[in-house]
Amino acid sequence: MKSSKKPIKKHISYSELKNWDDCAYKHKLIHIDEVKKFIGNEYTAFGKAIHDTCEKLLLSESFDSEKFFKHKFMYHLEDLKNKNINFKQDILQSMWDCGPNLPDQLLPALKEYLGDFETHDTELLQRIY
Repeated sequence: MKSSKKPIKKHISYSELKNWDDCAYKHKLIHIDEVKKFIGNEYTAFGKAIHDTCEKLLLSESFDSEKFFKHKFMYHLEDLKNKNINFKQDILQSMWDCGPNLPDQLLPALKEYLGDFETHDTELLQRIY
């Protein structure tokens, strides 16, 4: 007989923890019951690409942030396109143009706000500050 129990997760995202902290029932619906939820749009694709790029930057990896951002943005847009999500075409160009410039502002802003800091875990950084 097949068990209906899900395997125990070894890691949860900050977003999942935040959902649980906000409302345990909301967490159950989204992460346990897997009730259909918002899939995303061009704004979430942009946000994920920015997040991915800033995370890589915070981990002090040497890379071409503009190329990385554009690759990630296209990846997230393609994922949504494959799920039949339509985009507002007029906003995409502006996201494409301004996105690569945003990560360059991250380190100076963090240094101004936090002073000297060392990154150990980007999700942990979000939870503390």
